[in-house]
Amino acid sequence: MIRKLLTSLGAATAALASPAYAESGWHLLNMTQGVTAISREIYHLHMNADLVVLSACETGLGRMVRGEGVLGLPRAFFYAGARSVLVSLWSVSDRSTAQLMTTFYESLIGKGETTSEALSNAKETLRKKSNTAHPFYWAPFVLIGPPETENGRAENNRTH
Repeated sequence: MIRKLLTSLGAATAALASPAYAESGWHLLNMTQGVTAISREIYHLHMNADLVVLSACETGLGRMVRGEGVLGLPRAFFYAGARSVLVSLWSVSDRSTAQLMTTFYESLIGKGETTSEALSNAKETLRKKSNTAHPFYWAPFVLIGPPETENGRAENNRTH
């Protein structure tokens, strides 16, 4: 369980924390510089993260580039070595996002569920509450990456 916690990264609204530099502790990337500047910094990281969680608004969006696909934060983290990335596809409510993420991490770390199970359970918890039942509150969050194996780790067949 501790391994899952240590190999997961989280993004808040204003900053992104990454244990990419073990010798200097947590490296903060200032989100006020804009996604393009942040993406450039992330491409230079060398991480071994099972999961990167980007819970801020629209973190799964990017710019479509012919011959490349979508360029954005998820792609930058995959390039840096993340196995899977949890993102949002539209503007999100701070309150419901906090509820979803709390339930997600309780399931992932506390109960030892897989990432996809934890996300599914967190979404279901919000769906059952009358004030967060509308898809606006729980549906923007999607998990990008290969399916998890029996040991709970996402497959990563890259040689990078």
